[in-house]
Amino acid sequence: MQTSILRAPGTTLQDQGDGKISNLYQYKVINKTNTDLPIHFEIEEGNATIKLIGQDQVLKKEGTIEGAMFIIMDRKDVSKLKNKIKIGVFSGERQLETVETVFLGPI
Repeated sequence: MQTSILRAPGTTLQDQGDGKISNLYQYKVINKTNTDLPIHFEIEEGNATIKLIGQDQVLKKEGTIEGAMFIIMDRKDVSKLKNKIKIGVFSGERQLETVETVFLGPI
């Protein structure tokens, strides 16, 4: 399993209007196994939520999927420009990987 979650290039944070802000991310997951895996993402560290654009996906054996998601945080929880977030990649209840990314806050 190999996963990358990167902030979408050329985007800035978005004000959600309810005291929350979001950043847009692109993800890519490569399955190096011989098994199809339904996957989903969960925040492991950091006070945030994930909103996938589309739906959870099934990663075909020896295949790749790409997609986009918003990570949303309360503005009051964003204390600096770069905030580290850890995201777990799961198949059912089983955690496959942990990926670290940065949530950009207001300057």
